[in-house]
Amino acid sequence: MITDINFLDFSLYPTSNGPVTLGALLKFVLILFFSVLFSKILTLYLRRSLKDKVSKDVGETVLKILYYGILIIVFISILP
Repeated sequence: MITDINFLDFSLYPTSNGPVTLGALLKFVLILFFSVLFSKILTLYLRRSLKDKVSKDVGETVLKILYYGILIIVFISILP
C-alpha cells in the first residue's frame, strides 16, 4: 500500500486562522521574492525611460513610492 506523503502540509505552528504549514510559508516567500524582483526591474526600466523627462529628485521620489507601494500591496494581499 502506497501512502500519499505530502511533506509540505505539516503544521509549523497553530494560529487563530488555522495552522501555518511549510507549503504556505514557501508560497509566501516565493511570491514576496518575485514581487521584489518585479519591482526592481520595473523601477530600473522607469528610471531609464524617465531620466530625460523628469528631474532627478522628483523621479527618484516617484520611483521609491512605486517600489514600496508595489511591495506593500503584494505583502498585504498575500497575508492569510
